Amino acid sequence: MTTPKRTRLDRTERQVTRAVDRLGGVGTHRGWHRADWTRAVKREVARLGKRNGHYVCAASVNEAHWGEWLYDVCWLHMDRGDFLGRVPLVMECEWQANEVENDFLKLVQARADHRVMVFYPYAGRTAVASTDELIRNARRFRHSESGDRYLLGCWSDERDRLDWVAYVL
Repeated sequence: MTTPKRTRLDRTERQVTRAVDRLGGVGTHRGWHRADWTRAVKREVARLGKRNGHYVCAASVNEAHWGEWLYDVCWLHMDRGDFLGRVPLVMECEWQANEVENDFLKLVQARADHRVMVFYPYAGRTAVASTDELIRNARRFRHSESGDRYLLGCWSDERDRLDWVAYVL
């Protein structure tokens, strides 16, 4: 497999980043806790999936069709007869730095068109270093395939916002 490349965001990735970025920064929601941020991010991505005609799975989100199924948010495309045809998007959201890698590994094994990770960087690491480390993990997984897409939104305390980067293996 070739080295993962940063790439331009595709249509779905642009929609996801805009939806999540509309939430603003932590500075605008000082009373929010991690659970509040996770719920808000899930809600925005669930709304987007529903607007795009997908069945949406997510716990504690009114906009979802079903509860959580394997991932924090999952978009499903059902073929005739309610058979799972494909998975357009899976997403994990993790604000505890020591849990990011565990949640990311769920995405690595997913067979989905888009894998989205929204997270807080590892202790003492920059957003770039954190995202590069996660992508190295994806590349090492034996079942990863060329063309697998990842969208990573890493929180930047300096900028008070998410820094987004897309990779294609």
